[in-house]
Amino acid sequence: MKYQLLLMLNLVVATCSVGQNPPWENPLKMAWSSDGKTFGTPSVFQDSAGVPSVIRWKGDTLIAAFQWFRLPQNTPTWDRVAVKFSYDAGQTWTSPVPIVVDGLPANYQRPFDPTLVVFGGDSLRIYFSSSVGIPMGGLNATVNTYSAKSQDGIHYSFEPNARVDHPTTKVIDPAVVHFNNGWHFTAPIGAPQDGPTITSPQMG
Repeated sequence: MKYQLLLMLNLVVATCSVGQNPPWENPLKMAWSSDGKTFGTPSVFQDSAGVPSVIRWKGDTLIAAFQWFRLPQNTPTWDRVAVKFSYDAGQTWTSPVPIVVDGLPANYQRPFDPTLVVFGGDSLRIYFSSSVGIPMGGLNATVNTYSAKSQDGIHYSFEPNARVDHPTTKVIDPAVVHFNNGWHFTAPIGAPQDGPTITSPQMG
């Protein structure tokens, strides 16, 4: 079970069609493997969702964060970061709940592209994309990576100032991991042909 649990952390994936349908038209899917090479038939993990992040927290508890596009559109749970929990190594999951980020300035756009990490024992930190206001003409260099802290996985306290701010390009889809006694950040700089990723080693 523990071996399957470790694999489970990397097996929540988004399905994408060739036509690049919007995320609310695609579910997140999950598949199991006993060897990390051959996977069973995928099942729906969450409808109308994308950009998943799954971590192990407090022993065998799993917490998954993702962008949730719960219909109908333009409601409090449309295009919001939500979380689900599993207390049995991923066999079953709770219903999704939108997170609450206390202290997020009113003029910031809603958090998106979540990434979860555990720090300081049992505390959680969520990294996400946001910006002051809504950029005109699409995402631009005003979009940065921000963070917030939590003790329960649902209610978060906003940490002021951007964690990563690139002067000439947007910083979206953050990924953060702890290894070699330090925190390491990476984010795509754009399309594959645009060059390497944005990296920021030793961040906390």
